[in-house]
Amino acid sequence: ELGLLGPSHNIVHGCYLPEDHIRAIVDHGCSVTSTVMCELHGHGAYPLINAVRDLGGMPSIATDTNTLVAEDMFGEIRGALFAARFQIRHQARQAGNYPLKTMPINSREALEWATIGGAKAMRLDDKIGSLTPGKKADIVMLRARDTNLYPVHDPVFAIADLATGANVENVLIDGKFRKRDGKSLYSQNKYLKLRDEILESVDRLMEESDYHPSAA
Repeated sequence: ELGLLGPSHNIVHGCYLPEDHIRAIVDHGCSVTSTVMCELHGHGAYPLINAVRDLGGMPSIATDTNTLVAEDMFGEIRGALFAARFQIRHQARQAGNYPLKTMPINSREALEWATIGGAKAMRLDDKIGSLTPGKKADIVMLRARDTNLYPVHDPVFAIADLATGANVENVLIDGKFRKRDGKSLYSQNKYLKLRDEILESVDRLMEESDYHPSAA
C-alpha cells in the first residue's frame, strides 16, 4: 500500500512466506530466487519455484552456502527441476490424481530459471541471460560427445538433466574467452595464491572459533 515493493526487490528463499505474501510479491513485480539445493538441505518448506510459476512470475535460481552444498549451477538446475516436479507429483498423489500423464515441467523451463530468470532478477535481462543480438556475448559451450551426454538428441535436456561442469569446453564473458579448449585462462599463479589465502583464512577462523569438525 505504501508503494515500497517493485522490480528492484529480489526475495531470496522466502520458503515460509504465506500465499498472500507471495502473491503480493509477484503482483508487484518483485523477483524471487530459490537456492533449491541449500533449501532442501536445511529447511522444511517447499522452494518457491512452483508458487511463483503458478502466479505467472519467472522463477530464478542460484547457489548458496557452498560449505554445505556444491557451488554447481548444473546441479542447481537439476535439483530445482527435480524438486519442482516432485512437489507437483506429491501433491497430485495426495489429491488422488496420480500418476500424471505428462511431465509437469519441461527441461527448457529449468534452463530459463538459471539464465534469463537470473538476469531478470538482477534487472540485467536487457544485457545478459539469452543469446540475443545486441546483448553481451556471455556463452557457455559444452562438449556434446562426452560419455555422460552422448548421443545428444535434445541439447536442452542434455544441459538441464545430465550435464556437469566437467562438460564445459569454452566460456565467453562479454565476448572474451575465460575458458577455452577445456582450460581456464585465469592466471594460474593468481589462482594458487588465492587458494593458499583461503586455506589460511579457514585455518584462522576455525582456530579462533575453537571449531573442531566431526566426521560427516
